[in-house]
Parts: sequence; structure tokens; C-alpha cells
Amino acid sequence: MNGEFGLIDAIVAGLGDRSAGDWITVGPGDDAALIQSTPGMHQVASIDSLLADVHFPLSAPPQLIGYRALMVAFSDLAAMAATPRYCLVSLSMDEVQLALGSHWVTALAQGMAEAASVLGVYVCGGNLSRGPLNIGVSVHGEVDWQQVLLRSGGAAGQGLYVTGALGGAAACVRTGSIVPVDPSALSPLQQAYYRPLARCDLASDLGSVAAGLDISDGLTQDLGHLCRASGCGAALDSGAIPLAAGAALDDALFGGDDYQLLLASELPVPNAHRIGTLTHGADITLDGKPLAAQGFDHFRREGLSVRLAGTYKKTANRNRQSILVSSQSAMQPAEGHMLAPNLILRPTVLWLTAGGLGFLRPAPGTWGSAGAVVFWWFFLSPLSWVVQLGIVMAYFVVSWWLCNRLINQLGIEDEPQIVADEVAGMWLTLVWVPPTVGWVLAAFVLFRLADITKPGPIGMLDRRLHSGLGIMADDLLAGALCAGLLALVAAGLPLLV
Repeated sequence: MNGEFGLIDAIVAGLGDRSAGDWITVGPGDDAALIQSTPGMHQVASIDSLLADVHFPLSAPPQLIGYRALMVAFSDLAAMAATPRYCLVSLSMDEVQLALGSHWVTALAQGMAEAASVLGVYVCGGNLSRGPLNIGVSVHGEVDWQQVLLRSGGAAGQGLYVTGALGGAAACVRTGSIVPVDPSALSPLQQAYYRPLARCDLASDLGSVAAGLDISDGLTQDLGHLCRASGCGAALDSGAIPLAAGAALDDALFGGDDYQLLLASELPVPNAHRIGTLTHGADITLDGKPLAAQGFDHFRREGLSVRLAGTYKKTANRNRQSILVSSQSAMQPAEGHMLAPNLILRPTVLWLTAGGLGFLRPAPGTWGSAGAVVFWWFFLSPLSWVVQLGIVMAYFVVSWWLCNRLINQLGIEDEPQIVADEVAGMWLTLVWVPPTVGWVLAAFVLFRLADITKPGPIGMLDRRLHSGLGIMADDLLAGALCAGLLALVAAGLPLLV
């Protein structure tokens, strides 16, 4: 970990050309950002706070978290027909992210940069602190007062429109498809959840629209907001509501996280689907039957998340699905980077950190190698060298596969906490070593020197290979060279005597 300023540098590097440009006179690096405003335009501002395991799974790839965070926040500007301009991001990270190193924040920033590029905006500053994972995004834009879209402009007789298919994100959660997730191979439902689009692209189509808002908490919940602000009721036609592939009607009505626009207009709205009509009174009906405005509410007592270890559970908000990944669903070293008891809930992390030895400080690689020696002494040394060699190779292959899995899920590369490579190399070093204290100590010191200094072919392999193989291969080569050297020494000792 590079400390606060190293992390800031990693974030700015991940943002690339999205950290400054055009109307951003001064971007990240000073005490505050300096923004050029457009004369005659009203400034529009909003802020969102996204919490791990409430608004996104803690174990999701950081690039998807970053993309989603920006799009979700800018959706509020799209709801007011504003032109998005820039945002500020406040990021709080706990031990989980800090243990993963700068790769995590770089990937998070790259996801934000991708979303910013789609919207044509800049991430021009922010704040970084240590604490529970929290992403605060303050979004800013501008709008002509004559074109601004409010919730309160609706009237009975106006048509109700939505700008796209609904229910995909809720169906993703309901079907348990939300994790694990591969950013390079998203299913349609995962695409709906992790890569929503703030509909800022529709501003030019909203000229006839009288009222509107974005659908974040479920169609019926957000329709209720519009109806109350406009003093109207609404009549919905279930057959006219566009559903995302794989979504059910309840996902669209009560699920949320769609970030399409819900609009009221006397005239047809281009690129939108008419789903009903605003009515006199205050009731909302679906196909003529009363419909309660239900959806997500952070502070409704029965809707609070009940966190379960590695599972998802429906909230008591009836049809509302909420992300309920336990904080135990990812590697979580406790204070001082020590192994947290709930680590055993993640076999992948448990394996790659050698039972949590990788979280010990200082020198996690040395701790991992020492643990490998102890395990070898009690369990492997009585076995023949053929069996030991088979165990080493099996451990190497499984660790290679698990490293690739961790990289795909968390967007990281080699980190100090991953010590499975040291374990494999240390075991290979010991295969032909006599089980005596002197020989084992010599093997341990020799392997640690080779692993730390990476001479010759070991260093070349470390630089050229990447992903899971890159993590594992150089240490295995170090173990092989150390084993060969020790075997030569053992063979030559009798001759010297």
C-alpha cells in the first residue's frame, strides 16, 4: 500500500483524461477544483452515497462498482433535463480495500472514467479517507430554467411514459445473478444492474414533457412521488410496461435500480413507451385495480438489510430485492491486518493467503514460507519425494486457477497478501531435503533469498508473466532452483568428508 497520496495518484492515473479538460480550469491536485460556468444557465447539483452491501456487493469487481456509482448519481441530473458537467467523489475505504493495494482504487477509478466518458463529464476532485467502504458522488450540471423538469408539473390527462425496459436490475438480484460476475462477460441482467445508463442523452426529446423523475426505487414508488408532487393519481396498463429480458412485472413495479426516466406529457415523447395516464384524485391503479406505491426505502424498519454470510435475502419490503451480501463475503483482515475470524467463509481467500498468514506483518511472504515449512515438517516430510512432488504440482495448479478467479472478481493483480506462490515454492525446495533442523533452516533461508532478490531467470519470469500464472510461476522456479542447489550440496558433502 502506498499511503494516502499514493492512492490519490493511483486514482488520478485511473481517471486518465477524465480528471481535467474543457470547462475544468483546475482539476485534482489543488485545494479545490475550478470550474467555468455557462452564462445564463442555472446550476444543478445532487449527491448520492453508495454503501457496500446495500447499493452494490462488496465482492463485485471495482471497475463495475465505479461505473455504477457515477451513472446512478448522474441519473438525478438526467431526471431534471440538465446537461451533466462534472462530479466530485468522496471515497472511504476499510481494511478490505486497503489490503488489496492500489490496484483496487485504480480499477474503481477506471470504471468511473468509463462512465464519465460516456456522459461527457469530468471527475475533477474529491476526498479520500479510511473507514467503512462508502462512495459519495456529488454531481453537477446546468440547465436553462425554461427547460428544467420538475416532479410537480404533472396534470390529470397527461400520458405517463418510461424511456426504456424496466426490471432487469431487480431480476439480477432476485435470481442470484449479481455475484460472482465477470466484467468481460456480463449477462443481460448483470448488464442492467452494473452498467445502467443515466438518460442524459434524452434531454433534447423532453421539450413537451411537463414532469418527470428517474426510476431508482421502483416504478410504483417513484410514480407515487410524482403523483404527490403534482396532485394527481395514475392509471397504469400492465401490458404496456416494457420489461427487460428475464424480468417479471413485479421486478419492474417494485424492484428499482432501473434509472430510466418516468415522464408525464400531453404529447407523445420520442424514444419512450406510454404506460398509463395521470388521473384526478390520488389513487394509483394497475389495470383498474388499486396498487400500493411500494419500493425501496432506506429507513423503513422492515426494509433494512439483514446481512447473511455470502447469501442474498429478500427484504420485508414485499417485492423489493436488496443486495444483502455479508461483510463476511470478502477478505476482511481485522485491526492491524490480522486474520479476521470470518475469513473462513471465503475458501478462495483462505487458500491463497495460506490460512490468513498473508495478512501478517511485516513480510507476509516470509510468514507464508514459514507456515509452509511447518506444514511440510508435520505432514509432507514422511511422504516419498514422488508423492510430495505430486502434491506440490496439484497445489500449484489449483492456486493458479484461484488466482485467476480472484483477479476476475476483484480486479487485482499480485498482492503481498497472496502467499500461495511462496507455499508452493517452499514445498518444492524441501522435496529432497533431509528432515533435520539444519537442512530445513538452510532451505528456508535459501528460498527466501531467491524469492526476494529474484536473480536471473526468476526475475525474468516475474516480469514477463501476468495473471495467475505470473503470480505462481516465478516462485515455483525459485523453489526448483533452490531444490536443485540443495540436492547438489547434499550429494557433494560426502565427497568432501
